Amino acid sequence: MVENDGLGPSQRGLLKVIAEKGGLEGFVSTTSGALAGELEVSQQTSSRWLRALEDAGLIERRLGSQGQQVRLTQEGVEDLTRELERLERIFEKGTSVTMEGVVRQGEGEGAYYMKQPFYKEGFEALFGFEPFPGTLNVQVEGEDLGSLRSLRAREGFTIPKVSTPERTFGGVSGFPAMVRGRRAAVIFPHRTRHEDVLEVISPVRLRDALGLKDGDELLVRVDVGGAVRTYEPRDALVE
Repeated sequence: MVENDGLGPSQRGLLKVIAEKGGLEGFVSTTSGALAGELEVSQQTSSRWLRALEDAGLIERRLGSQGQQVRLTQEGVEDLTRELERLERIFEKGTSVTMEGVVRQGEGEGAYYMKQPFYKEGFEALFGFEPFPGTLNVQVEGEDLGSLRSLRAREGFTIPKVSTPERTFGGVSGFPAMVRGRRAAVIFPHRTRHEDVLEVISPVRLRDALGLKDGDELLVRVDVGGAVRTYEPRDALVE
């Protein structure tokens, strides 16, 4: 058996998927391909992670010609319980959550969306500042990735999905934040491919204000203690 601490967040993500499918109560039938689809990885990667979980004693497998049956062992249940307790401590110990990540180049979409009047006005109404037309992307890894996923699932300040004569724009949630003493906010577009990225907005271009470049490590402190509310754009159809 290998030490459980050698497992990364990706393998533990697979453990959570198995639990969600009923693997806490008993054996569930699945395939490495189906699990790969859930996690958006290759079948080879899914198979490798399954073996790692089995070697760590966190799951038990029964292999057959039609696939496999898998369930969490008692050690697997205890591992998930420790993860839950860790996240609960994070969100209960205060009114803020601090995550560390690495500054990454975005795809340039942030500037386009931040120029839309309902986003611009909405963020000003929700966070109290007019945002610079762009976002700072901070890629989160390791243990903080679990905190990011939990934060994304929380109810936050929200701009709902809206329609204009030109197109429909997805909803966005977020929380106030601080970055090296600078006022900011983190936002989570409801339609995104980048679930390991914190998108940070601020009244200024943070790259210039803080002298940041790609690859720099950055701490982001997110305020989760205040009451949340929703902004409804005046000149767009809220869906």
